[in-house]
Amino acid sequence: MTILHFIHRVAHDFDGGIEGLVSFMNLGRESKLSTQMLTNKLNFNSNSHHLYIEEAEQILDRTNRNLDAARFYAEKANAVVMALPVMPDDGDMGMLDIVMSSMKELGEVFSVFQTAYADGNITQREFSEISSEIDDVIVRLLELKAAVKRVTR
Repeated sequence: MTILHFIHRVAHDFDGGIEGLVSFMNLGRESKLSTQMLTNKLNFNSNSHHLYIEEAEQILDRTNRNLDAARFYAEKANAVVMALPVMPDDGDMGMLDIVMSSMKELGEVFSVFQTAYADGNITQREFSEISSEIDDVIVRLLELKAAVKRVTR
């Protein structure tokens, strides 16, 4: 799949379709984009109409799909993208809570792994459980990173 295929799918998945997306994209613009023009630009078989990078960015912004685009590119690079958690400002006690919950989550990873691997095999369901626990640790560590950054001078 190319980025144009991805943007094509994003545009067609938009509530209201291409026509609704065009209306949304035209808000506050001097030069108006027509539904047919965007349809032509999203046609990956067209050699005469091309989607500008700014238009692709606007489509992703208007459809709230930037994280999906980041994941698209991350997958191509064999990487992972994860949304940062929203951090309340809870002061020093909040940061201590994050440290403690990070350690608790890490313990959960090892507990789930130990149970899953007790028979020497890991099933797909067990892998999913382990992955979920690892994701929880990553989120906690990202929270800790954000909290530490907030107090860094």
